[in-house]
Amino acid sequence: MHLAEPGNDFFPEAFLTPSKRGWATNELASYGEGAVPLLRAILDGSAVNRYGVPYRRLGMPVDCALVTVRMLGPTAISLRELIQAELVAGHPYADEALRALG
Repeated sequence: MHLAEPGNDFFPEAFLTPSKRGWATNELASYGEGAVPLLRAILDGSAVNRYGVPYRRLGMPVDCALVTVRMLGPTAISLRELIQAELVAGHPYADEALRALG
């Protein structure tokens, strides 16, 4: 199953669970370029939970996505515009994620 495929909510759900959050962030980063579609879906709001609520509205998945982007660095360059939007919105992790892109 592709990471950003509908119904694949493993990582966003793990981001919502305090005991799994750190592990899930590191595990997602280990996918390298393969993580980018899921990160995009979280940041653009197209990743939704089983109730149809975008994960980006739940807060922590966006936090974890930005930390993962920071870990990926230039590999996630295609997410620049979405991260810039988070920076403009005042997200505390957006600046570091943006700088990591290079």
